[in-house]
Amino acid sequence: MYPEYEMTPTALGRHKSGTVATLGSRFKGKAAVFDWRAEAGVQFGSRAPAPTWAAQRPDTKTKLAYQGDGEVG
Repeated sequence: MYPEYEMTPTALGRHKSGTVATLGSRFKGKAAVFDWRAEAGVQFGSRAPAPTWAAQRPDTKTKLAYQGDGEVG
C-alpha cells in the first residue's frame, strides 16, 4: 500500500557488545590581522549491527573514521 514505508524483516536476537571511542583536538591562534583555527578527530572501535532473520547474531563491525578542518579569517 505504501511502498516507501516497506519494513525490513528483523528478528529478536542478542546484540553483541561494541565500543566506540572518539579523540580530537583543536588549535587556534592569531597571526597579525588573521585568526586561525585547526581541528582534527578520529573515531575507532566496533559496533554490532541489528539482528535479522538471516543473521540472528551478526558479528561486530570495525569502525574507523577521521575528520580534519581548518579556517583562516
